[in-house]
Amino acid sequence: MAKRDSLERMVGMLCRPRKWQPPDSSGSFKLFVLRNNDIGDLILTTPLFEAIKSLYPNCRLEVGIGDWNHGILEGNPYVDSVLPVNAPWHNKVSCKHSPNSPIGFLKALLYIFFSMEARNLARGKYDLGIDILGSLEGTLLMWRAGISNRMGVKGYSGGFSGCQKWRQFKIDENAGRSSLRYVEMLGMDPGKIPALKPQLFLSKRELEEGESIWGKPGAKRVVISTGAGFPEKCWPMENYRKLARQLEEQENVELAFLGSARDRESGEALAQSLPKLKNLAGQTSLRQTMAIIAHADIVICNTTMFMHVAAAFEVPTLVMLGPWYDSAKLHKAQWGHPGTTILGREVQEGIEKLSPVSKALENCQGILQKLARK
Repeated sequence: MAKRDSLERMVGMLCRPRKWQPPDSSGSFKLFVLRNNDIGDLILTTPLFEAIKSLYPNCRLEVGIGDWNHGILEGNPYVDSVLPVNAPWHNKVSCKHSPNSPIGFLKALLYIFFSMEARNLARGKYDLGIDILGSLEGTLLMWRAGISNRMGVKGYSGGFSGCQKWRQFKIDENAGRSSLRYVEMLGMDPGKIPALKPQLFLSKRELEEGESIWGKPGAKRVVISTGAGFPEKCWPMENYRKLARQLEEQENVELAFLGSARDRESGEALAQSLPKLKNLAGQTSLRQTMAIIAHADIVICNTTMFMHVAAAFEVPTLVMLGPWYDSAKLHKAQWGHPGTTILGREVQEGIEKLSPVSKALENCQGILQKLARK
């Protein structure tokens, strides 16, 4: 903590913010949004882009993302340009070290001061920059890019002292709602802020291709995904097998297993004992995966981007938490959506064990029965 406070003071001195210059009332300015984080993080941020364009229709909105997020913003009518920002902090792809690692911070500095991507960002000559997550590194990057008006976060990963405006981090606030705090600070009437529903834009052709994956007309379509950032986040694989077997035994149910290439082995292991399960892990692009989920009736997964993709298409989701999480209620407050059910431990209430298969099955059946009555 003392080290982080020292770095905060250093960043505040180096990036000493000038007097805040409000955006041009005509809206003809350039705005950069930094979101070099994981796929789910970017999906949750998408309502902000509509809000910004609603507030400033004439502004040019450019978003910096990692290459792994390619496809999420494709077709988004509110984003004018997407920039590659594969910055090595606060993600699971370009950041392979502990957030507080000295080596990690050194790599971040090398990226900020010497990478071609950072140089290209400086050429953008932006009038305003927003670091959605809020970090020391993000503030330094915006300062290095010559962005004089900066917005960040206080109380999470630092950098706020180098910004003129910041939102206060709240552990129990929905991450999507937190992103929309920035347009509130820019003057948007809270009553005009868009809904928190994630926004993903697929073409008619993509949606038709997603529909074609599901082969059984009228069947209840169940997506299963067992991947996650690290093992402790995962509900046990054997539990997924038992749950999928009981769902498969029900009449008129179709099962599809989705995930990355590294999840394919898990899908094959499930498919060996589940003849109805179609293993598509590693065979679909990000946008193809989104299109398949768009036509599903329910998604069952660990806490991953799948829950946020499902929310974009109003597909009910059952999220099974692993031992990493102490409270399913808190997780729902932070990351959930209206159609999301999250099951897991409640340590403060004395519930130490993970949710059993029986409880997961009960929730699945309840969701599918509601669909059948529609």
